[in-house]
Amino acid sequence: MVQSDHHEVVADLVQSSFLFSIPMDGPMSFSTPHVSVQWALRFEFFTTPKNVDLTRYEHPLLIEGRDKCEWVLPITVHAPPTGTAAAHTRNDKSFTLEPLWVRS
Repeated sequence: MVQSDHHEVVADLVQSSFLFSIPMDGPMSFSTPHVSVQWALRFEFFTTPKNVDLTRYEHPLLIEGRDKCEWVLPITVHAPPTGTAAAHTRNDKSFTLEPLWVRS
């Protein structure tokens, strides 16, 4: 299942950034002999062949002959620290800067 996705078309950039979030009511990572919940960030990178006439295409994603590279980064989602998220209601404005995930 895909929780959310983000698409960005960039050209001639040295770097780009994005922000992802895990819903507060989303399950933490766990595994039993019968079921498991795992989270991952999935990245897809496309490169355009050299010497392509970009004016022939309405959108960069329509260019033929692109190469695709995929990277899947598993992450572990932990439960919020005791007394922080569980103690607040949706109307509370307080938050914590502690990470709710750890790269694994």
